[in-house]
Amino acid sequence: MNGPRPERSGSPPAGLPPGMLRARLTADGRLSHGGAAPAPGPEGAGAPVPWWSLTKTFIAVLTLRAAAAGRLGLDTPLPERAVTPRQLLGHRAGLPDYGGWPEYAAAVASGAPPWSDAALLARMPPPAPAPAPFAYSNIGFLVLRRHLETVEGQGLGALLAGLLGPLGLTARLAETPQDMRTTAFPGGWACHPGWVFHGTLIGPVAEAALALGALFDGRLLGPEALAALRCARPLEQAAPPPWLAPGYALGLMSGTLDTGAGPCRVEGHGGAGPGSTLAAFRFPSGTIAVCAAAEAPGVTLRAACALAGASA
Repeated sequence: MNGPRPERSGSPPAGLPPGMLRARLTADGRLSHGGAAPAPGPEGAGAPVPWWSLTKTFIAVLTLRAAAAGRLGLDTPLPERAVTPRQLLGHRAGLPDYGGWPEYAAAVASGAPPWSDAALLARMPPPAPAPAPFAYSNIGFLVLRRHLETVEGQGLGALLAGLLGPLGLTARLAETPQDMRTTAFPGGWACHPGWVFHGTLIGPVAEAALALGALFDGRLLGPEALAALRCARPLEQAAPPPWLAPGYALGLMSGTLDTGAGPCRVEGHGGAGPGSTLAAFRFPSGTIAVCAAAEAPGVTLRAACALAGASA
């Protein structure tokens, strides 16, 4: 890919709900984007949105770059916990997730300041011994984030800026409530980003497509590291529709979707948080589709399928 060629945003594909921001990057580098978030959010397709758990993919990239440089070992247990970076990246370290905790939901909704790491971990039930079956864990990515920050001697915000800035992207780590109030969907404005313990990037949907494009065309990782990141294992449990055969690699969702027109293999990540969801996936044609909306995750994922041309 020789760099994106911008196109007019044009009319949205049929079936995309109103109030959705969208971006499409084709294999030959044509970038189109459009849509508008609901008022009173910032107008225009270039408004930043929370990337939520798509951020995990770029934490994985940072981890694999550190491993390639010899600064950490993917299969070396962390000093403070008997789990490895590879297990954490694949959600197989036996750590639980806080997403279903009633006290977490109540604290976020109340506008309270985020818990400290210690307060979060004190609420955590005992982990299962690693290696463990797949169990999606934001706590696991928090543990990995802190290890990466220690190894690299920089905070996650600086590390992500060093990764994405050379691509000409403005996406950044959200660190304050004011950062969230710059985003497109008002339902997330009251959320302190510290409640997303592993961290969330915020940026335009077009930049999410460009960042994934840079990953898959080898500009962020060497061939061996990229192959490791993309090496997926099937999940031991079912996933919500439209997933048919879900899998997970290293910070990367990878599996088969039911698009309504037949099964379709995709790689990328979904994300969800207060006020919005995001789906950012690469399709077999090489097209990358990103959709963000104040909708349920399945709606956003099906919209990405429609945008890519694998209509749901």
